[in-house]
Formats: sequence, structure tokens, C-alpha cells
Amino acid sequence: HTDLSTLTGYTVCDIERGALGEITAIDTSTLNTLVQLNSGALLPLHEDFIVELREADKQIIIRAPQGLI
Repeated sequence: HTDLSTLTGYTVCDIERGALGEITAIDTSTLNTLVQLNSGALLPLHEDFIVELREADKQIIIRAPQGLI
């Protein structure tokens, strides 16, 4: 299990839509962890969405559910 605070600076990429933005803040105060992207968007980061964590590339590859983005 990754310490989520270490993901600041990672780029979130959707498997179908490509790069969504860089993580600038992480909110773990709610039931679902939210990441704020440099675009200002808030995105729930649920383990079911994560396809791959590429630490060498500082990328999180996700498959976002329909309608989330």
C-alpha cells in the first residue's frame, strides 16, 4: 500500500483519455480519497480505478468510470 502523500507531483493519466493533470494536493479527510490536479479538477482516487502505478515515470494510470471525467 502506497503512502498517498508521496503521489503529489505524479501525473494522472486515463487509459482512454490520456494525461489529465498533475497532482497538486491530496485530500484523505473524506471516505473517498480525492486528488486535486493542477487544472483545478478534483478526482476520486479509488483503488478500483488504478490500472498501474509507474513510479519511475511518476504516473498513475487509471480507468475512470464513464461520466467521471
